Order: sequence, then C-alpha cells, then structure tokens
Amino acid sequence: MSDATHDATHDPAHDEAPLSAGAALSMVRNQQRVVRTERGAFVFLISLGWGVALLVGFLALWAVDGLKPGVSLPLPVAMTVFIILLVAAIAVSIVQGVRSGRGIRSSADAFTGTVYGVSWSVVMVAIGVLGGALRANGMSQEVANLFFPCTYALAIGLLYLIAGAIWHSVSSVVVGGWVILVAVIAPWFGYPTHFLVLAIGVGGAFVVLAILEALATRRVRASLTASVAVGAE
Repeated sequence: MSDATHDATHDPAHDEAPLSAGAALSMVRNQQRVVRTERGAFVFLISLGWGVALLVGFLALWAVDGLKPGVSLPLPVAMTVFIILLVAAIAVSIVQGVRSGRGIRSSADAFTGTVYGVSWSVVMVAIGVLGGALRANGMSQEVANLFFPCTYALAIGLLYLIAGAIWHSVSSVVVGGWVILVAVIAPWFGYPTHFLVLAIGVGGAFVVLAILEALATRRVRASLTASVAVGAE
C-alpha cells in the first residue's frame, strides 16, 4: 500500500491519547460537582421558601392569642399572612420540582421531578378538603386549630422525606424526619403554643437547611472552579 493510500485512510482520532486514570477520575468528579450544585440550588430555594413561610406564618398565628393580654394580632391579618406565604412556598416547590426534571436525559427522572413538584399542591389541597369535611361533620374549632397546621407540617415532612429518597439527599431525609417529629409533638403543647413550636421547630429547621445548602453549594462550586483551572494548565 502506498504512503498516499495510507494517509488517505488514516484516522487522526486514533492518534489521540486515551485519558489517563487520573484525568478520567477528575472528569467524573467534576460531573458529580455539577450535579451537586444543581441539586443544592434546588434544595436551597425550596427550603428557604418553606422556612420563611412557616417561620413567619406560624409566628403570625401564634401572635393572635399567644401575646395576650398585652398584644394581639388580628386573626384576619394573621390568616392572610399565613395563606399568602403558604401559597408562595407551594408555588416555589412546584416550579423547582418541575425545573429539576428539565434537561435530564432520562425521561423517567424528568417524569419524577414533574410529578414531585405537582404533588405539593395536590397534597395541600387534599388536606384542606379533608379538614373541611371533618369540620362539616362536627370537628370543633379548637381541634381544627390543631389539626390543620400540624397536618400541613406532617405532609411537608413526608414530602421532604420522599425528596431525600428520590435525589439521595441525606440532609432532606434528616430534615423531613425532624419535621414529622415536630408535627406530631406540637399538638401536645395545645393552642396557641403549638404554633410557636411549629414556627421554631419546622420553619427554623428549613431556614437552617437552606443556609447549610448554600454554604455547601458554594464550597462545591469553588472546588469545581479550582479543578477546572488546574485541568486547563
């Protein structure tokens, strides 16, 4: 075979040296860091949304009777604040849950993210309908004051526990379990103290989780930037 024929049939791609074990490992780790930063942003936004909503919302409800006889927040004001914050947190959860499934190659993973996002609104509406049915069948206002907030908190904890299982997030599993514990303990404190317990125990837990996720994501991004810079040298 002539040299010209050899040159014509030669594939330059075969001359490229294969990745070393170290380079391949670095590439895998960088991909894991990218996934970690994306998940961290997702968890941070949902946690911050629920942390602010539940901390401020439950404190507003507690202030209706919890500060008497000195101060009392009007019930319509407290309910308005709580409902607005709750709707906002649900909207953030839906949007982030749906967005978490976009850009994913696996259709199964995309489906999971979408269903998880929508499930927040479905569960919250279902609790409202259930509570309305119980009220129509004789549930007292005193019991309703305990049922609605604690059941909502219980549902949020369960949804976070499920999220941790889906996305392999240990922090979400821990917080979900903690929220469930607080939700079942809070009614034992009675009205209106249970609102204060929920505000600190549930809302505070989500705020702490949001802060931890933000710090962890920043560290991962810094590590990714450093790794890319070293690889480019």
